[in-house]
Amino acid sequence: MQRSKGVGYCVVVSGLAFAVAAAGCSAPQATSPKPKETTSAAPTETTDSKTSVELTDGHLTIEIPESWNADIQDMTETIMADGSAPEFNGYTAHQATITNLDETVAVDVFTNVPWPDVAAIDPNEVELLHAEPLDIGYVGEGSEPIWLRAVIGENPSVQGRPHFGMFDGRFDDEQYLLVVAPYVSKAELGEPEEIGGGMSAFITPYSVSTAGQWWEEVITIAAGTINQNGAEKLTGLEGLEAMQALVETEEYEQLLNVIRSFKVHVNE
Repeated sequence: MQRSKGVGYCVVVSGLAFAVAAAGCSAPQATSPKPKETTSAAPTETTDSKTSVELTDGHLTIEIPESWNADIQDMTETIMADGSAPEFNGYTAHQATITNLDETVAVDVFTNVPWPDVAAIDPNEVELLHAEPLDIGYVGEGSEPIWLRAVIGENPSVQGRPHFGMFDGRFDDEQYLLVVAPYVSKAELGEPEEIGGGMSAFITPYSVSTAGQWWEEVITIAAGTINQNGAEKLTGLEGLEAMQALVETEEYEQLLNVIRSFKVHVNE
């Protein structure tokens, strides 16, 4: 089986909480103007205690505040029993839902997604709040740059678009959602420091010895979110103003630092 190129259709992962699309399938772009400026601040130093979350047998590690919760499900047997991915590499596939104590912040991660050439479909971007290069601990030959981006997204249903599983439940019938995620910067998707620049998924080899063998690669889809209801609770404001004011909150900074902590560990 060879990788598909420029496929023009979307694939929804049946029975899982995430939706994926063939690499050639792009979501409609938001019509909102570009942001006036974006930030590239250095990570904020913190003395908060951290807990390490390990996924796919330690292939991906994430540092979260000690008070946060991590619900990790092993999806390996489910994927193998489903039979829709006969070329599945057999490595552990994890689906993690990470939340803060008040559950106003959520981080969804799916490691070792078993379908080649897939990427998360993201909501329409209304405003870009932050963008910075992200070091995930591994850079392979020909790898595309990865950026940490924080964007305000709009519920697809507002514009009559279909719903896409990964973010579907996070909107909670509201208009806006903050998405903070590692984005692969792809030329055809625009600049990462502009609206619509990148896709919130990345692909890394499981081991150095198998690098370049697509069936051995580990696809990760990940995003941190704060929905409109949570933003309004945290800021005391409403609607888009509440989403924009999140940049002044501790929860926003914590979310940035969680995504900054993503590290990939490639075996020899």
